[in-house]
Amino acid sequence: MARPPLAPEKLRSRTIGVRVTPAEAAAIAERAAEARTTSADYMRRRTLGKPTRVTAVHRLAAEERVELQRIGANLNQVARALNSGVVEVPAGTLEDLERLADLVADLLTEEAWG
Repeated sequence: MARPPLAPEKLRSRTIGVRVTPAEAAAIAERAAEARTTSADYMRRRTLGKPTRVTAVHRLAAEERVELQRIGANLNQVARALNSGVVEVPAGTLEDLERLADLVADLLTEEAWG
């Protein structure tokens, strides 16, 4: 099935040309790559004051990424058990999830969002 067409006000139909030096182009391309996006999307987001979506996970050490992956796997197992209806939610689960959310929020600092 084809994707529905965008509304005219959401269609990016205008082009704005900007001349830059080779060094500036390289710097923009490097920053866009760090943000895991294209140069055009990076410039659009920066110009409009939007976050450039650099994730903090890439700034973590390997052992920290492994630990986050383990936590994610455990959360998936908990969700699967709770959704099956076989397991009741243990006391304190909500508080534990709130602490986990706080930890993740600490990892996603403003510095990580460019």
